[in-house]
Amino acid sequence: MVVDSLMNQPARTSKVTLSQPKGATLVERALTAVFGIPERSVIASPLQQTEIARNSAALLSFDSSVASTSALAHDGFRYIRPFVVLPSIAEPRWLLPENNSRQAVRGLKLYTPFSTRTRVLKALGTGIAAAGFPGHSRSRVIVASREFLPIENLVRGLTQETRPGFAISIGTPITCQKLTVQAMSPAGDILAYIKIPLGPEAEARIQAEAAILEKLSTFPQMRSRIPRLLSTSDLGAGKFLVQSHLPGTPGPTLLTRLHDEFLRDLHSCGCLEWPGEAVVEETSAVWKRLAKGLNSSWENLSREAFGLAARELAGKRLTCAPIHGDFTPWNSRTHSRQLFCFDWESANWQAPIEWDRFHFLAQTHSLTNKGAGPEGLAETRDGGRGSFILYLLYSAAQLAAENSPPATLEYRELLLRRQLSGEMAGAPSPTAKVVANATQ
Repeated sequence: MVVDSLMNQPARTSKVTLSQPKGATLVERALTAVFGIPERSVIASPLQQTEIARNSAALLSFDSSVASTSALAHDGFRYIRPFVVLPSIAEPRWLLPENNSRQAVRGLKLYTPFSTRTRVLKALGTGIAAAGFPGHSRSRVIVASREFLPIENLVRGLTQETRPGFAISIGTPITCQKLTVQAMSPAGDILAYIKIPLGPEAEARIQAEAAILEKLSTFPQMRSRIPRLLSTSDLGAGKFLVQSHLPGTPGPTLLTRLHDEFLRDLHSCGCLEWPGEAVVEETSAVWKRLAKGLNSSWENLSREAFGLAARELAGKRLTCAPIHGDFTPWNSRTHSRQLFCFDWESANWQAPIEWDRFHFLAQTHSLTNKGAGPEGLAETRDGGRGSFILYLLYSAAQLAAENSPPATLEYRELLLRRQLSGEMAGAPSPTAKVVANATQ
């Protein structure tokens, strides 16, 4: 069983040395990473830092006034890209092109909401973008350059679009934070998606996603149902992953025949049997590496859970195959009666085949309160209970490393306690050594 790894290293940060609006640090990190702007060329205003502006090939300015843009044009900056930060520069989530309403509205396609709150947030953002961002004069920034910038040249070479525009999703500030960039034509047509790491953990995940996309593309049954890998270029902020846009509408929030067909085709790419003891051991290795940030209540819980799983799986074999790893409605699309999936960062080439179904139901229920959760599946009972417990531990470790919303971990803790509440005391397991190592 091959499992993904997340490097436990602190994310890189950039230092703001100028007087800038509250919350500008994250906006600076995003735009300098996307456009390759050096830290010395981040300025509050070209009207104040005239010498820096004159000596820069490209810069980021927090002053988007007419006087500022006129001064930049006078100094030879041929390309000026204004961005509006939503919901605000103090709490940045999206950076949308101000000078193209079609691109601004389509830029919010980066995010598929499923909860009521996030649907309202996106609807408000779409309305504001369509109206030209009224009332957001203090949430504007500009990226100016004398020539086209590296990311623009990259997209031009891949798509033949001469004037691409970009919308940027900053995402949640987590250990493996990355930027997702939607490249668009002037008409707002989506050209590609670009992932840019903001630290070593994110870079490792992006590289892993590139590898899995390349591998899956060799299988005819999967080639048309996943993003096409267009490039993995290093433009100075780590490896950029450029992939194609998937067609369709957001996938269903309930498991359907389309999901079953997709998973069947995915599993057919490399299905084999693994000893239950080996799956316990691999899962315990992931737990030891990633679950260090969990509170003390997890220590005894995980020890008991690994013990139960080891007893359940002793002498048994589990069917393992490639899994998506983050199989959820928001990572899927439906088109022409088929399911398509993106965001393969958490993919695993050999893991129990039922884990994707467990994850779909657990995430949908814990984050959107839809569906009945995974306990209703036959795979969680009888001979499948051991695999279900290992999934809960594996996913809890992954979510803890990603600093995911507390609800996702609380939900898994509840499910684990339910599984343990019906367990009778038994004889020592032959895999007790694996269990002991899991929480040391």
